[in-house]
Amino acid sequence: MVTYSERLYTGDKIDQKKLNRIKRNIRQGRGRFSLYIIALSNNNHDQLDIIHNSMFKQKLYRKFDIRIVGLANSYDEATSLVMAMLDDTMNQTGTVDIKKFLLKDFSV
Repeated sequence: MVTYSERLYTGDKIDQKKLNRIKRNIRQGRGRFSLYIIALSNNNHDQLDIIHNSMFKQKLYRKFDIRIVGLANSYDEATSLVMAMLDDTMNQTGTVDIKKFLLKDFSV
């Protein structure tokens, strides 16, 4: 199941007017070639995963519990968003636990 953070980080090239369409395309396994998704990692050792949009074409992948915190138009833009997330985490909590900081932005 795919869920989105209430505070979704988006890259500069992501059109805010088309955000709902982008989310629908991710859910349906369609999308753009240049879309990268930043999600909270399901692995206990990692905090975030950067996933290319093409992975969601696989039905099995869409069955996982995926919590999306960011959308970017390129891999470089995705890494910049991760740095922005880290900056926000450090400024507000004083720690580098991005996963814990961003997890509170999901509705229960």
